[in-house]
Amino acid sequence: MSQLSELVKEKTKNQEQLCVILKAYTSKYICKVYKRIFDEKHRTSKTLRMFQKALREIAVWDIDKQKHEYKKFLKWCMKKYDITEIDLQTIIEKTMMFSIQILLYRYDPQLIDDEVRYYGTEPRDVLYSCMKRVARYFYENPKDIEEKENDLHELIESSIHTFIPMKQIMNIIQETNRDEKVSKCDSYDIDNTSESSVIDKKTQLIVEKSEEAEDDLKYVSSDEVYNEYYYSEDDLEQKQSTNTDDVKHINIK
Repeated sequence: MSQLSELVKEKTKNQEQLCVILKAYTSKYICKVYKRIFDEKHRTSKTLRMFQKALREIAVWDIDKQKHEYKKFLKWCMKKYDITEIDLQTIIEKTMMFSIQILLYRYDPQLIDDEVRYYGTEPRDVLYSCMKRVARYFYENPKDIEEKENDLHELIESSIHTFIPMKQIMNIIQETNRDEKVSKCDSYDIDNTSESSVIDKKTQLIVEKSEEAEDDLKYVSSDEVYNEYYYSEDDLEQKQSTNTDDVKHINIK
């Protein structure tokens, strides 16, 4: 098994464990709110609005309420999964670490150690982020809550991903690509016209354009670069003939 495959495997294992725990608790909490309202009254448009109001309140919990719910969560984790707060912290940090290493697999590992900080993500913050996102989802979809529980896994995953330090990661990619661009300009072989070299040059142009046009660098995968930006000579001739009024092409020889 390759190193990258091993990283993906470890990241998936830790993230899945975290998702299972957070999904179970948030689902339990939302269902409890749902049943409390609808056990008391028949379901009407009015009771649906009451349910939505209860969900909306989650988004404005003060710090004391967040801490109170977190303590309940820790007790529940210990009872159901025999997992302590330290265990949770470890799972979160491993999820972050492996995610970062995958995203920066091509780059110098020393840069990751020096530039990227993923320690210090509090389990309480992760829990609250997940609860807010799930609450918003059910606020927008208050009916048939039992059927929509299966959608929670993706919501939990997306909440977890918000804690990956993408700004620091993109800074490394931006700086490294800038250095590579300078290096390739110094040693560019004009006779090198292979497909891969064309894609590399296109990628550099995309990075350069992103730096000028906006503050945040947009990640573009190699497949996206190939599919969207690479054309054969026949494709270019056809594209030029159909878009002469709107697009100007510059041929570099």
